[in-house]
Amino acid sequence: MTAETPALPDVILITGAMAAGKSSLAQALAERLPRMALSLVAVLRRHGQVDQDALATSFAARHDPARGYGAGALRLLRRVKGGQDWRTVSADLSGGQGVQR
Repeated sequence: MTAETPALPDVILITGAMAAGKSSLAQALAERLPRMALSLVAVLRRHGQVDQDALATSFAARHDPARGYGAGALRLLRRVKGGQDWRTVSADLSGGQGVQR
């Protein structure tokens, strides 16, 4: 039997007195959250909206291959991290069908 992992709330607020360990707790929590979620928060803070180019760049910079992404996602993220445009890479990897709106 395995224990279920409880769902995280949408917002986590950490408060406390000086030197109570807030930064340590925040760091520990950040290490457990998916890095993609942290990318989205960073882009929203910086741009006030979802900026697709900034988000793709952030995803590529933060991705962790050990987390079990599929082969196509890994290829895309590595190429974007190398400086290629995500739209071009996506279209290339999907035979021209990458960006659909």
